[in-house]
Amino acid sequence: MTIATVGSSPAITLSMNTIDLPTGLCQSTLSVSGGVQPLSYTWSNGENTNPALGLPNGTFSVTVSDANGCTSTSSGSCMAVGTSAFGDNFKLMLYPNPSSGLFLLSVQSPQTIEAEIRVFDVLGAAVY
Repeated sequence: MTIATVGSSPAITLSMNTIDLPTGLCQSTLSVSGGVQPLSYTWSNGENTNPALGLPNGTFSVTVSDANGCTSTSSGSCMAVGTSAFGDNFKLMLYPNPSSGLFLLSVQSPQTIEAEIRVFDVLGAAVY
C-alpha cells in the first residue's frame, strides 16, 4: 500500500516596483512570495527575466508560474519619456555624480517645454 499526501503550494503573491528610465522605457522588478521554485516570468513584451528591462510606455502585465503550474498575474504602467523625445538641442545635466545628497540640475532647451523631472539613485529609489 502506498500513501500519498497531497497538499497545496503557497499562493504566489506579487509586488511590483516600476521605474522610468531616461531612455523612454521602464524597468519593473517583482518581489515574489509563495509558490514552489523554480519560478518563471512571462512579461507582455516577451521578456522572461526579473527585473524586466525595456518595457514600453503604456500598460504591461507579467505572469509568474511556479513548478506546480500555479500562476499569478499582475499589471503596471510605464509613462517614461527620455530626453531624446525633446530633440537634439535639449540638454539635461545632473551633477555631481555620485552625490552625497546635494546636486545641481541644469536644463537647456531652445523652446519652452513642460516636463516632470524625477531623479532616481542607482538602486531605483526616488531621490527627487
